[in-house]
Amino acid sequence: MLGIGGLGHLAVQFAKAMGCKVTAISNSREKDELIKELGAERVVSSGDIKALDKEKYRFAVVLNTIPSFDDKLFKAYISLVKPNGYFVQIGLPSVETPLVIDPMWIVMKQVKLVGSYVGSRKETKEMLEFAAKHGISPKCEVFDFENFPKAFERLVNEKPFFRCVVNCKDYLPK
Repeated sequence: MLGIGGLGHLAVQFAKAMGCKVTAISNSREKDELIKELGAERVVSSGDIKALDKEKYRFAVVLNTIPSFDDKLFKAYISLVKPNGYFVQIGLPSVETPLVIDPMWIVMKQVKLVGSYVGSRKETKEMLEFAAKHGISPKCEVFDFENFPKAFERLVNEKPFFRCVVNCKDYLPK
């Protein structure tokens, strides 16, 4: 599991509830214990190329929730997949940053590169029922309305702990 942020922390919970052994790959070392509480057995630093090299060819499925692209790291990330395994791209990088993939890697290792965006109404309903059954929920930092600038700053600088929520309830007309 690559990227344990807003989407990734939910993916860890879903994968664990589905019976998967989860290795989380994250650049936020301060979240390691919480990531394990969410269901990951191990946490590996995503920014440490040497640590990633030790994980080469280890995983049948790598789920990438990272919404940005770094060519050097992407090569290390795709090398995590076992031959005949799957690399599932869910995080959506900006249009200005094209995803560059070495076709030799895909062909020689027979790695399947797939993407996923959103499910149908039926799949969404099933997902919500599964989440309710297994106690899966997002972890949120809640900000009072007066602290909206702080929440926005955390989002702009990509530093929310998992999710930022601004409580507007007290400021709505009664």
